[in-house]
Amino acid sequence: NSIQFHSIQFKNIPFKNIQFKSIQFQQIQSALETTFIECIDTAAAAAASCGGGAKLELIVVSDQFRGMPSPLKRHRLINQVIDTELKDGTVHALTIKGAWTPEQYETRTSK
Repeated sequence: NSIQFHSIQFKNIPFKNIQFKSIQFQQIQSALETTFIECIDTAAAAAASCGGGAKLELIVVSDQFRGMPSPLKRHRLINQVIDTELKDGTVHALTIKGAWTPEQYETRTSK
């Protein structure tokens, strides 16, 4: 079984922030050779009104997670890719809801 998809999904993100987040997630796609990324900005309204950074929830699916059983190592890898945005406050908070191989993603979403 192989997964035949490659996409980025944005939810709850105001239109003006899409360009920024597209650039940011192109970094993740490129660095991790992802097959799927889902991004939910849980503070889109607050960030727009008070200028705060994004509060993101991510699901990242990548073949690079094979042979890396520790979720902590996978999360650290994602954090390294967007380290600048985390340090400069562009991303205020990051929750990684899933860092999975394509097979793990398929198992979780087929239930």
